[in-house]
Amino acid sequence: MSQSMFEIRRVFQTQREPISTVNEGKHSIANAVREYGHDQLIDNINHMLDKEAGRSGMRNTSVNLQHNAADYLSASFTSRIQPVMREEAVLSILQFAVQTKCLDQTVLQAVHLADNYCRYNNSIQPAFMRIIYAMALEISIKMNEQMVLSLEDIASLFENRFSQSMLVNLERHILSINNFRVYAATPLDFVINLLYLEKDILSGGSYRLEPDQIVNDTLPLLHYSMSQYNLSRKKYSSIAVAAICHFLQELHEEIQAGQQ
Repeated sequence: MSQSMFEIRRVFQTQREPISTVNEGKHSIANAVREYGHDQLIDNINHMLDKEAGRSGMRNTSVNLQHNAADYLSASFTSRIQPVMREEAVLSILQFAVQTKCLDQTVLQAVHLADNYCRYNNSIQPAFMRIIYAMALEISIKMNEQMVLSLEDIASLFENRFSQSMLVNLERHILSINNFRVYAATPLDFVINLLYLEKDILSGGSYRLEPDQIVNDTLPLLHYSMSQYNLSRKKYSSIAVAAICHFLQELHEEIQAGQQ
């Protein structure tokens, strides 16, 4: 397991509040899922799967903004931008988000927005990677949070190396490249939907499992997957299923060890 995964887990264990605490209030994803009926949940997850496969009726379906497995860094930037540069940019916004108690959904949507921007804009220079992901987080915070991350704050975080007018243009360009689709389904959406669809099975055995518990334990894996270039290009539904299976496997091994 890489050093990044250990660091993400350490930060989550020492600084991260449980999702049931962080997601309190009317904007809670988990609470919203609880209120949906079974048929609506199935329709919701089918809709997300359609979007991943590029089958939605939304505009510009010739460009699938939800999933594209192509090695876009090599194709567009040759050796100019390395995967480690992207990883550092993703981990920097994750660290900021944990410190400011942003929702996990906010971070994952920001990574999605920034990845699409890099995928479809081959004029990016290495020095701009961190500011691109920071601006994507700023956009996602506007959509998901009650806090405000102003352009002045971002300029200050980068020691005023970027003017506010440049940040305004970058924000506009990120939104334009993403066709203003700022609410893309993330791996966390799939985890929550899948777990609540199978809630009865999870809680019906001899070892009772609550969806919120599993979500909390999969979050470091989701963030790690999205920080790794090769993993982040997998389908988000696949990342979600892999995270859930990894948690269940670890739990099974712990139970087996306890019985010996």
